Amino acid sequence: MSNSYKFQLKMELDLKLITPEEIQNWAMHALEDDPTNELALDICFLSNTEQVLQYFRLTERNEFSETLIDKVTTKVLENYIFKHINTVNHKDQIYSFFQNIFSINLYLEKEDLRFLIYSYEGQLEMALEGYSELETDVLWENFKIELKRYFSSATNFHN
Repeated sequence: MSNSYKFQLKMELDLKLITPEEIQNWAMHALEDDPTNELALDICFLSNTEQVLQYFRLTERNEFSETLIDKVTTKVLENYIFKHINTVNHKDQIYSFFQNIFSINLYLEKEDLRFLIYSYEGQLEMALEGYSELETDVLWENFKIELKRYFSSATNFHN
């Protein structure tokens, strides 16, 4: 649990789904439940939020198994997408949203999901620059439909 949760916290912190303060609070509560929780102990020894940020910045991908990375990435990606997908309405927000999911897309092993994100990212970039016949809003709505379809399929999510 500790190893997968460490990777999950790293990703959530990178996506600003969680703050360093929330991580510190989690660590204090986790130690109350289990005083031997190594991740919580590591975090509790960090004295400020900048040290928490640095701790997770220095966490390397090779510390985790590929299976764990893929499962956690898919989970965090789904949470991020469905937390923000309906609040993104402006072209600048669409670009920012894609920058975030594109950065974690690199961790995905699921070819179909990775391809879906890459293809729409490319199409949206072309539309934002005015090189596409399709409007940004139309592509964005199509992308949301495709993502919802992907994540609603139990076989995609649990594989």
